[in-house]
Amino acid sequence: MNGTPLWPRYSGPDDIVEIERIPLSERGLPASTYELLCRAARLWPDRTATAVLTNTERWQEPVNLTFAELLANVNRIANLLTQLGVGREDTVALLSPNCQELISATLAAQAAGIAVPINPGLSEDHIAELLQRSGARVLVAAAPDLDPVVTEAAISLAKKGLVDHVLLMSPTGQAPAGPPSTVGYASVDYLARRAANASSEQFHGHRAGPGDLAALFHTGGTTGTPKLAAHTQANEVADAWMLAANDLPDENAVYFAALPLFHVNALVVTVLAPLFKG
Repeated sequence: MNGTPLWPRYSGPDDIVEIERIPLSERGLPASTYELLCRAARLWPDRTATAVLTNTERWQEPVNLTFAELLANVNRIANLLTQLGVGREDTVALLSPNCQELISATLAAQAAGIAVPINPGLSEDHIAELLQRSGARVLVAAAPDLDPVVTEAAISLAKKGLVDHVLLMSPTGQAPAGPPSTVGYASVDYLARRAANASSEQFHGHRAGPGDLAALFHTGGTTGTPKLAAHTQANEVADAWMLAANDLPDENAVYFAALPLFHVNALVVTVLAPLFKG
């Protein structure tokens, strides 16, 4: 690096001109969302990264993950996805309400390939169209004990031959609740069980660069019909950096994530931006 600080001085609107004079390429930003996570785990391994509430009655008993634990989970899932044939240009669909595993799975999908978060409230026809347009053959979905309607849709899509693998996610803090199976030509198993023996030390696949795609988010725009919008790794890292560059978030800040993770805001504002500040 050339000594340019990662964090610019920003105390008012007049500082914007000076900030804009320095290209982002000279700021030393991580090359990808995975490298952003690796940086956080290196700097603050034992600090709490996520605190997931299991339900409203137990709001004072969150299930916590440190940055090191989050990275280990992401490594396991990303390495599993690689074993299933997911490469740098392959897509992984995610269909679930928020839960702890969905955070790790979304980051892992971006590490191994391209994440395709899908609104589980969409009709099955719309979900099927997004799967076909994105080319996703791996579907990470809610298990019956998390959302039985989503599971039913995932199994129906597998029966139609739209995916090769269905990886189910349990409610936060719960273990897999059923045996592996086959639906049509697709394998169906719990994500945690399938990834348990994968390496947690590091991601062994091809690392993403700034220009590689990180995600395909769907948006209705003004027509209401879901369309796919592409994000590069650099897009998401730069957006997260810009949010974290002000003085409000520090190592003691806590973000409350109220939006579902198929929203760009949920991923960038409440997952990626905090990774920059610990």
